[in-house]
Amino acid sequence: MHGVVTGMDPREAGQRIARARRRRGLSQAVLAGLAGRSESWLSQVERGKRS
Repeated sequence: MHGVVTGMDPREAGQRIARARRRRGLSQAVLAGLAGRSESWLSQVERGKRS
């Protein structure tokens, strides 16, 4: 599946994404815009509610 981190719990993947985003000084709104997704979608990914 495209864009899916394989072999990793969705919560763990989301936490890694959130840490990387913060290290780069990006808000959820900015990263979501760069990814072409909504801020709500990114929030759900970071919380492990969406793959």
